[in-house]
This record gives sequence, structure tokens and C-alpha cells, in this order.
Amino acid sequence: WGMAFAAAAFFASGIVESAVRRGSVAAAQATGGNDDALRVGVYWQFPQILLITTAEILVSVTGLEFSYANSPESMKSVVMAVYFLTTAVGNFAGGVLYSVLGKFERAVILHLCSALMLVTMCAFRRMQQNLEPSSSAIMNYSKGSEDILELGKRNNIYNGMKNTSELCSHLT
Repeated sequence: WGMAFAAAAFFASGIVESAVRRGSVAAAQATGGNDDALRVGVYWQFPQILLITTAEILVSVTGLEFSYANSPESMKSVVMAVYFLTTAVGNFAGGVLYSVLGKFERAVILHLCSALMLVTMCAFRRMQQNLEPSSSAIMNYSKGSEDILELGKRNNIYNGMKNTSELCSHLT
């Protein structure tokens, strides 16, 4: 859902940018009267800030958790470094994209980013359908969490398993 929120945030930003542009042009062309009456208020930015903040929380936390849980114990630092490196490369690519498309209006660029986010979301969804959880992810999730086993015993889910190792063996 994080990418859907991000796409909505980009789209909302494009709408606000169009309104700002129209308001600025109309204010510049207005003769007499109050030019400020045609300008867009700063409060128009709150919905898009809320959307992009929600998107960032959903995407970042999920991505970090997935990367950490699915990496072998000896590679966790390397996997996290690669995760953050891909974030840096993505930020750089966004800057290049904005430089190349700088001749277009900002609203058009924001709507393009919204469309690209939707395409990316669909690609990730397609890859996710073929993904099976690794045994290391299950082990990392349940490591040291005997509370999960106790909860399962109370609800008769684990059928007499004594520890999380048996649970992980059963799940994999």
C-alpha cells in the first residue's frame, strides 16, 4: 500500500502545483484588486504531506524488515548497506529525471512520477506473487519469541510443539 500512497501523493502534488501555477498567472494578470486573493494557501500542502509521510513509513519499514529478515546472519550488514545504496541510487536517478524533464511544467513531472510509481507498484506486486518466505526469514521472525509459541499453545495451533525451532521446522 505504501507505493499506492506515494503515487497518490505525487498526483496530489501535481494538482496543487497546477493550482499554484494558475493562481500565480492569474494574480500577475489581475488589474486592481487584491492579487493575494488568487493565490493558493499553504494548507493545500497538508494532504500531500500526509500521503507522502504515510507512504514513506509503509515502504521504508516494509523494505527494511524484508531485507533484514531474508538475509543470512553473516550478511545482514551488507544487505542493509545495499538496501541504503539502492535508496541513494534512486534519489540520484530522481534528480537526473528532474534535470532531463526540467523543461516541462512541474505538475507534468509530478504526474509522470505518479504513473511511474504505479508501474513500479505493479512490478513489485507481480514479483511478490512468486516469492516464498525463506526459512531464515521464519527463523529470524520467531527467534527468541517464545511468547508466540505460548500463544499458539493456548489456541491449540502448534499441536504439542515445545519450542520455536520445532515451529520453524514445521513451517518450512
